[in-house]
Amino acid sequence: MWTLVVTKLLHLETCKHALDITQSDSVFTTIQLSKCPLQICMPDNTPDKSKIDSKVINLECSVSKLVAISFHIFSEHKFFAPEDLAVLGRSESNIIDIDMETVIWRVEKRQPGFKDCIEELLKNNYPENWTDSKLMKTLHRNLDLLSVDGTLYKMYDLVVELESVVSQQDVLAVNKLVTSAFVKLPTEVRDRHIHDVYQKYRYWPKKDSVSSGEITAAFNKLTSCGPSSKVNDVYKQMLQNPELVLQYIVERAITSKDQVSIYTEILKSVPSICKTCHHSNSHMTLLVYTLGGYLQTQTLTLKDQKNVLKFIMETCMPEEYLKDSGSLLDPVQFLEKSVLPYLNVDNLYANSLPVTTCFALEMFMKVVEAIPRMNGLKEEQEKKYIMKIFTEVNFPAVFLCLCELAHECIDLSDADEFIASQKLKIKENLYTLWLHLDYRNYISEEFLSIQGEWLEEEMTRLDFTIQLLILGYIAPEKLKKACHNICNDLAQSSDTNIVDIFRMFSINETTLTVIGHLFNEVDLQLDPHSIVLALVQVLPTLVDESWVNCWSFVGRMLNQEKLAIRYKVQGSREVVTGHSSGCHELIESQLLYEVTTLLQYTDVRQNKLVLNNYLKSYVKFLKEYIVVDDEGLKTEEERGFLLSEVFSHVVRGMWWMDDSDSDPCNILLLDIVCSMEDVTINTGEKKVLIENIEDCVCFIKNKDTLSMVDKKLKDISKNLND
Repeated sequence: MWTLVVTKLLHLETCKHALDITQSDSVFTTIQLSKCPLQICMPDNTPDKSKIDSKVINLECSVSKLVAISFHIFSEHKFFAPEDLAVLGRSESNIIDIDMETVIWRVEKRQPGFKDCIEELLKNNYPENWTDSKLMKTLHRNLDLLSVDGTLYKMYDLVVELESVVSQQDVLAVNKLVTSAFVKLPTEVRDRHIHDVYQKYRYWPKKDSVSSGEITAAFNKLTSCGPSSKVNDVYKQMLQNPELVLQYIVERAITSKDQVSIYTEILKSVPSICKTCHHSNSHMTLLVYTLGGYLQTQTLTLKDQKNVLKFIMETCMPEEYLKDSGSLLDPVQFLEKSVLPYLNVDNLYANSLPVTTCFALEMFMKVVEAIPRMNGLKEEQEKKYIMKIFTEVNFPAVFLCLCELAHECIDLSDADEFIASQKLKIKENLYTLWLHLDYRNYISEEFLSIQGEWLEEEMTRLDFTIQLLILGYIAPEKLKKACHNICNDLAQSSDTNIVDIFRMFSINETTLTVIGHLFNEVDLQLDPHSIVLALVQVLPTLVDESWVNCWSFVGRMLNQEKLAIRYKVQGSREVVTGHSSGCHELIESQLLYEVTTLLQYTDVRQNKLVLNNYLKSYVKFLKEYIVVDDEGLKTEEERGFLLSEVFSHVVRGMWWMDDSDSDPCNILLLDIVCSMEDVTINTGEKKVLIENIEDCVCFIKNKDTLSMVDKKLKDISKNLND
């Protein structure tokens, strides 16, 4: 007896075995093949074993008689323990030939052993097996056999090995086979494969990865993010070169019209690759690196910037960031790379940098203020989210940069129109951010108060209003003391600086509350003319949100009878200030008329930016706080009278402006006339009010507005006469 140990098999079934020496039927034995290695005892009458030099045993079976296996021959009969057989199996290094026809038949017909055939194909080191066109076609028709975790991972490696030994065309053919099998995987498995292939190879295949032209073509066909062959093409390319595909996704999301959601949905389906570290920067995720690179190398239009903000909102999800898995776009990394380096005064004047200070502030606010609100986080969730970010980005230092920006943006009269417009937008955004801080006391308690001493030293070079703002966050008691000292100085001074009073009231909600309470205790008698002159200096540079705070001072002084203003009505009557709400509103409207008229004698007339800012806030204030009576506190007579007077103030105050500057006022005039139609008072009184309005119409410069107002007034008069 002697022993034959079989170490490799290509199929599992009952066969007849014959040693191929000189006669095909020299030795026969029937066995049930099982997992290799297995040992077979052969009879002594086997011919001379020295003639066995091909190391191939031919198997006879009903399918084919040429299926190869590898084996060891021992001249004497031995019995091997399982561990000995395992050693033999691992040490087997013989390369075996594969009968391709048999393999193809088994795969095509799903005959027993077909999976082993595929495994052997992947183990085989002969590259010509993968240049067989029949095999490739067969595998394309049976992609589900390849769409298996272990099999695909081996095929990724196989493609890389083939690059150095077969033609580019053959590599591309195998690559096409692999990517076709890859997109058959479930979405979450694809995500892992893309991540793992990127970690191992970065670009796959190494020598001939997907080209930018192919990626462009795929994205041009993409119209939705739902399951389709078009989306699958994107996944195939992402497997091969995720860095380049992410660049295209970011670029398309930012520059395409209303398609941000399509590209963010694709990213959400492959979170692992978004969160993995970039090959060239182990401290930054691939998506942060890609978006940051794009922002720093491209000049963005205002529309592009809006798309960036939307992209940030959809990829930086707070719920995910609070979990261990993290959001697609890591907010801390993104802020540190693409936002905070540009959030300073120096960058405000550095026109050469692609990320403006204004845009950096908008991105900062989107991450820390808008995103939590838009996602409807509960108070504790929002607190956890903001605390986590502010801890890592050193918020006290960021806060000081923001305060320095606020100081720089007090004066909007910059010779450079672009910088002036940036200052105005920064001012508007900062006011919103101050409100965010006002409503979240824990921010100042956890981050600013502990750095109070340092911030107090740094703030001495800033405008006094910014110093008060800072004190409100780092030391509320010191804010009260500072405001108290200011109020005492005002009370003892014969020359009250009303400009500074208005500026103090307009800082933010916190300072307004403190200062307002203190001013109730100060004995001031204010001159109406001084009030108007102060408003001329202050209002044009205020953003509309701070107008309300500023006007609250006027309201306080009127209520406390510290300010006496005679209101002159159209005609001969006069009304002295009283305590009714209607009277206050008439006085405020008259003051604004006087301010608007005086602006023609200031630099504001030449500064279109400041003038437009004033008019926008002026119209908004009139609409929201004077013209509109949402609470129904006025009688119809009071409302009608107020509307006619405000119309007169607006139209007479704007007569000196260019037609192109007065658009906001023109719209307001139309709104007032339309509102007059709805006022329900007796016909005689309404006719008088309409006549008062008609007396002012001649001052309207814009022909379209004049025509529409005139037509509306005639319609109202006609209805009154019918």
